Amino acid sequence: MSLLALPNELLQHVARFLPCSSLLQLIRTNRKLHEACSDPLLFKDIAQNAFNRTTGAIDDLLDTYKQPGRVKLKPEQLDWSEGETVLFGSSTEDTVRLAHAVEDLIRLSTLKPTAWLTSATSNMADWLPHLLALHHPASWCLDPDMFLLPHGQLGQFNTNSTSSLLMNRWLSRTKDQARDRMASAKLQAMHFTNFSFMITYTTLQRLGSTKDFSEVLALFTRHFVPDWVGAASALAVRQSMADNVIKQLSVRIPGYATFIRDLTLMQASAALPLLLIAIASTYCERQTRQLPMPCKIPFSKFMDIPSVYRSSAGLFATCHTRQMTAPEFLSGRWAGYYTDHRFGHRSIIVDAPMQDIQMVVSEPTEEARTRLRIRAHIERETRGHDQHGDFRLTGRVREDGLVSVAKQYLALGDSWTWTGRVTPFGIVGVWGHNSFGGYFWIFKEEWTRRE
Repeated sequence: MSLLALPNELLQHVARFLPCSSLLQLIRTNRKLHEACSDPLLFKDIAQNAFNRTTGAIDDLLDTYKQPGRVKLKPEQLDWSEGETVLFGSSTEDTVRLAHAVEDLIRLSTLKPTAWLTSATSNMADWLPHLLALHHPASWCLDPDMFLLPHGQLGQFNTNSTSSLLMNRWLSRTKDQARDRMASAKLQAMHFTNFSFMITYTTLQRLGSTKDFSEVLALFTRHFVPDWVGAASALAVRQSMADNVIKQLSVRIPGYATFIRDLTLMQASAALPLLLIAIASTYCERQTRQLPMPCKIPFSKFMDIPSVYRSSAGLFATCHTRQMTAPEFLSGRWAGYYTDHRFGHRSIIVDAPMQDIQMVVSEPTEEARTRLRIRAHIERETRGHDQHGDFRLTGRVREDGLVSVAKQYLALGDSWTWTGRVTPFGIVGVWGHNSFGGYFWIFKEEWTRRE
């Protein structure tokens, strides 16, 4: 029987099981098919349920998380309630784009890294971080090693390797951007920041769902040392691997190990993967470290997530800034870590976590807001403690996300300067006394809670 002989209701039912790209091809072949299947509700249904309808996708994912050393996924963790919210009221054009991005993510989630590198789309930073921030269930399939190669290539800002061929592999540049070196460099920085987001997200997800840190470390080691075939169980071997990975990641941080008072978002974002490996190698057992879990971070509540595609990499990179610099967001309980690099730039010590940071934040004066672009003041009543004792934080947060803070220990009298940036994962930056002491990272305490 021909498809054209079927009633519209049955045609739409069949179409629900097609990938978005196949449906778009189908409705171009015939007027009747176009009239029956170009319904926006049909594309919404495909965007919302495509992963569940992909043969074997859910079962394969659940089986992966049942393997020894992994933390089992609960079926309810594969619901996509945020998809329902974002699709409600979206235009037909945006709905089709989102359905197409979901299809790309599902395809990506089934590929091994080696196959992915030859089939990845060049504009990945225009849609993948958006779906991660929206917690699409297919993101549970992704590992950080998938993104290390493009991240490394995009991080080469001052070498001849930033050729048009290399950049066109990962950037969706217009002809004008390709000719304009400044515009091209800015776009490259935005994509690099978004790939840092992807690596941080997937690393946090893997650390939270893997009992043995060695398995996560091996993902990075295999990328940086391709001929490595050993095990990471022995303590000395594991530490050597971690040191090697940290060294490789440090090269990717622009201005690494320098005290920069105007630290950029790109620099702060690039520091997070290094911080994660350093923290996890110090606190190897999953239960002994306090880290955010992506599924607990309500990105869509404090990020103005743009529509996918439409060259939106630049919009996504900064879409958290408006809400995350507000006193309403900054107030509350925070926790975090800092590294000490004073005994050698790549010999990193991770101190015990900073805990029970009760952030007291107020609105700036009108003059501070208009003249200095201050968005929030961190008041001197802000308190926390770490292994050195109780401390006070005071400072300010600029509307572009630049954070300047003084940390003072109440009993010792010692004080340090923090300069950092607000990122989607918290505040990240450098600390010191006009010279580099290390990196710090603080995040909302509620993002770390385990059920």
